[in-house]
Amino acid sequence: MVSAQATSATEVVLPPGVLVPDPATIADYLARHPGLFDVAHGACAGALEQFGDGAELSLELFHDPEADGEYLTLYVRQRSYEPDLLERIEALSAELQEGAPDGPELVLITTDFQPPR
Repeated sequence: MVSAQATSATEVVLPPGVLVPDPATIADYLARHPGLFDVAHGACAGALEQFGDGAELSLELFHDPEADGEYLTLYVRQRSYEPDLLERIEALSAELQEGAPDGPELVLITTDFQPPR
């Protein structure tokens, strides 16, 4: 598997087809959490395989005001939301967790039910 990597302060290399609206923020976050490079790449590659051309995948940093934390989040957005989307996301997340090392570093995969950009 090719690793995700930050090639500069503002560039993150992920599988083609994954949007990164704020590359500088993502590159900074990955530089502070280097264990997430492979996890992020695996999540993006798995989501591309699972959802293909029928979805927009966007890697973003979610700021949780309640927990005062931030999480690398891969949003799955579709023009027309399929009824089983959440189940498919949960199955992909579970599959990726099985192969991941134990620890707090993870990539959340979810949807915000927004249309693709």
